Amino acid sequence: MVMGRAMSDSPLNLLVFVDASVVADQAPSGLQGSIAIGLTDHDDTRWWTVSLAPRVHTRFGGDIGNPDVRLRMSPDVAEAILAGRPLPEKPNCLELTGDRELFKRFTHRYFGRTDALQLRAGLGRAL
Repeated sequence: MVMGRAMSDSPLNLLVFVDASVVADQAPSGLQGSIAIGLTDHDDTRWWTVSLAPRVHTRFGGDIGNPDVRLRMSPDVAEAILAGRPLPEKPNCLELTGDRELFKRFTHRYFGRTDALQLRAGLGRAL
């Protein structure tokens, strides 16, 4: 259980994966801005945030403030991304707001060209 009601560990693994990928890369990101990614299950949203400049800082939970990019998704979307499956035809929740160009550069920077293209293709309805 993470902060309140229990959410399946499986979708939360997406936030852990994103965090580990960003933290493992010690080089300057070359990006400026902030991104918040949230998993929403019923009335509960678990957030991961990253501030990209001048140094990269990540954080789980807490107030996300007013990020440059906000991506919120339901567990069915997170599980599909983790498994490399197409996104659900009608996801329970998939919202991307803010600076889409920053989000594209972020996915390209931290997840490589192929992964970024797959992620963008999967999130095409939100982009």
